[in-house]
Amino acid sequence: MLQTQAQKSVNDLIMEEKMAYIRRLLKTTDMTLEHIAQLSGFTNAYNMSRAFKNREGMPPGEYRKSLHKK
Repeated sequence: MLQTQAQKSVNDLIMEEKMAYIRRLLKTTDMTLEHIAQLSGFTNAYNMSRAFKNREGMPPGEYRKSLHKK
């Protein structure tokens, strides 16, 4: 398996980029989660939300709400 210096797989690096893209869209747009999922390469909002929660510690909707409280 191809590994980076930090011992991350290519899939991990791709997922990190997807999460950064999703965070940016959540911060800067009012797009629906379904639309963000499609743009970021997920088959649906449910799969994106599961991946986002696993990586970021909260669902994308909650993440977006937390941005508006600041």
